[in-house]
Amino acid sequence: IHRKLCNIEKAKKLYKIAEEKAECSWEFCSLADSIHESLKDKKWAKEFYVKAEEKAKDSEDFCDLANSIHGKFGDKKWAKKVYKKAEKKAEDSSDYESLAESVRDNLGDKKWAKLLDQKAKELSEENDDDDYDDDDYDDDD
Repeated sequence: IHRKLCNIEKAKKLYKIAEEKAECSWEFCSLADSIHESLKDKKWAKEFYVKAEEKAKDSEDFCDLANSIHGKFGDKKWAKKVYKKAEKKAEDSSDYESLAESVRDNLGDKKWAKLLDQKAKELSEENDDDDYDDDDYDDDD
């Protein structure tokens, strides 16, 4: 027991050092995942997820964070809030496709996922149209 307690204290010190060095959402999310797994400290892990949410910049950051929150805590309410932030930051069809998959798989919200899939399809079609330029092709070739 004493050895295990010493190792836990050592791990906490190392996590605190890592926290000081963490800069981006992904790093805080990884620390939260690790703390949850290795120390089983949900309260401390949640603090890191909150920091990850504050540092998140794009749809992928928010989507990955929501996936972790759902996976580690099963907190659908918090995950949904973060997925909504991901939707606001989504820029292209792959952002929407990834988000749709997560919403469908983790929240079971087929209606929202269908809307996200539709947005992905629309953006994909727009990009396909943008890629085609009549001036790029010569009928004489």
